[in-house]
Amino acid sequence: MTGSGARILVTRWITVDDSPSASRLRGRVSGVLFVVGTILVLIAMRGQPEWAQMNRTAVYVSSAIFVLAGLIQTAIGARVPAIVGYPILSFAIVGTAYAQVMTDPATTSGQAVAMPYLWIVVVAAMYCTVAATALQVLLVGAAYGAALAVTHTEVWLPQWIMVFGTCIVVAAVVGGLSHELRQRAYTDVLTGVANRRSLMLRLGQEIDNATRRGTQLAVLLIDLDKFKELNDAHGHAAGDAALVDCARAWQAELRSDDFLARLGGDEFFAVLPRCDNTASRKIAERMLAALSGLAIPLACSIGMTEFRTGDTADTLLHRTDQAMYVGKGAGGNSVIHADAPPDR
Repeated sequence: MTGSGARILVTRWITVDDSPSASRLRGRVSGVLFVVGTILVLIAMRGQPEWAQMNRTAVYVSSAIFVLAGLIQTAIGARVPAIVGYPILSFAIVGTAYAQVMTDPATTSGQAVAMPYLWIVVVAAMYCTVAATALQVLLVGAAYGAALAVTHTEVWLPQWIMVFGTCIVVAAVVGGLSHELRQRAYTDVLTGVANRRSLMLRLGQEIDNATRRGTQLAVLLIDLDKFKELNDAHGHAAGDAALVDCARAWQAELRSDDFLARLGGDEFFAVLPRCDNTASRKIAERMLAALSGLAIPLACSIGMTEFRTGDTADTLLHRTDQAMYVGKGAGGNSVIHADAPPDR
């Protein structure tokens, strides 16, 4: 596997959305987390009876570094890819454990130092996949347990169970709510495939990958032929059922990394990462043939093109739209490449 392929797999394991807007938002959130968390932890540490015996210079210097880094990140709002942001969360967990080691976790102030664990878990649950969030929660359990062990806290089990258990519950609740909101925001209600908003996010990601890593990218615009006639003859309920059947049939012909979305009405769009002209045409022809086996046999016109340097989502949509209309004008039930002459 190439380095770029491994990076993509790791990114998709971490998050379902690594678009520029999402990664910039994660950057700002992590910046605020570092600033607020560091300040509150410092306040809690100053309330410790052992504050006078601590190496206060080291505490102030490390706190200043964390606050400065957070302020810079928040002010700049720079994009933080998931593959970078995820280790930052892990580092914050380890940093919180280190702050605990410098205090007495058995005191009220020492227990307050553990609060950033919950914030980190909330951020992970909001932006990460279930597996990636679970790993962060496990890291919290291990880091907190290690801090309690190093400081020789006598009655440690109730504290550990309370914090670790709360993190598990918070991750489950926040993660579930975030997943439900994403589903509603990015899924077409009728067909269950992605909607236009989700398509633009994914297409932007794949264009970014193709631009930075030089990978191939093909796209298809699919429009059902004579769909209005179907609605007029059989009713809109039958038309809706046909759209659902089409989406399922097309999904079966796509690869696991391919992405199908409904643009609206009877128009769909497929994103085919790391796919050249030959492979994308074979996929398009299979999608075309899949409609003949439906309860109500249908046909469609497919426009296809590949990513070129400088392309945007709009230019890809425009080229496939033009190619699709060429197919419509020639009678439909065809796959037309955007660069092919009309008679092909």
